[in-house]
Amino acid sequence: MGSGLRTLVLLNPISGGYSKAGLRQSIENELCKKTFDFQIVETQSTEHLTRLAGEAVNQHIDLLVAAGGDGTVSRAAALVAGSGTTLGIIPAGSGNGYARSLGIPMNYSKAIAVLNQYQATMVDTGLLNGKTFVNVAGIGFDAHVAAMFQHSQKRGLINYARISIGEYFKYKPFACQINQQGAMSTEQAMIISICIGSQFGNNAYIAPLADMRDGKFDITIIRDAGLLHVPGIIWRLFSKRLKPSGQIKMFAADKFQIIRTGPAVVHLDGDAYHEQAILNFQVKPLSLRVLTCR
Repeated sequence: MGSGLRTLVLLNPISGGYSKAGLRQSIENELCKKTFDFQIVETQSTEHLTRLAGEAVNQHIDLLVAAGGDGTVSRAAALVAGSGTTLGIIPAGSGNGYARSLGIPMNYSKAIAVLNQYQATMVDTGLLNGKTFVNVAGIGFDAHVAAMFQHSQKRGLINYARISIGEYFKYKPFACQINQQGAMSTEQAMIISICIGSQFGNNAYIAPLADMRDGKFDITIIRDAGLLHVPGIIWRLFSKRLKPSGQIKMFAADKFQIIRTGPAVVHLDGDAYHEQAILNFQVKPLSLRVLTCR
């Protein structure tokens, strides 16, 4: 072993639906060998990634680099959070929402340069019924689409958009109650997004004022948005101008509960799960050390 920081790079070869041969070569050529004593491993499955990341954290490795999309990053971050290991990110997915929220460049060489600078900051993470997420958790239409996308044979933004458009006309708003420290409210919603970062990915800002270090979630509720309202909501998402309106409610909380009429699909950083009717959310302040240029 060398004298540099002990580093494991987990590279997801199928994230984003395109070849990662060029990425591996960039890492091998450009990651500073004086700073990092590194190994690159291509993950074979979600379980393989989780096992390797868990072993690395248990061995008190200095730096774990997730080279892939939001799912790859989220699974690695969930294991790094609360440990002495630092997380590095090379965005190589379809949306790369978490990397974008952190200001990490989308260009491989520039993202590797961020790793070489080795500037770490502490950021918040979130818990949903004990499961960790780092960017956005979702209930409703986006969770439904995430589940459909997860079971699709194709990756990439085009397939995600195709599924979203096809499912929009089938999906019906859902009823739920929100409990904020005993204060109850009832909502009829298409989407509820619980955000640490500011965006879904591809610069679609679901929580434009989110601060990843303030110890609070930014929650955005999109109510029953009829077809006439959809173009305006999409425009505000991509222009970073989403704000409260008749169709949109926004609030902040460090701990709250959503109560649905029965079990349903949720997503954590784009990965879909089945969860019970009662959803307990809690922020874990400044619980993840991550390399960023901000």
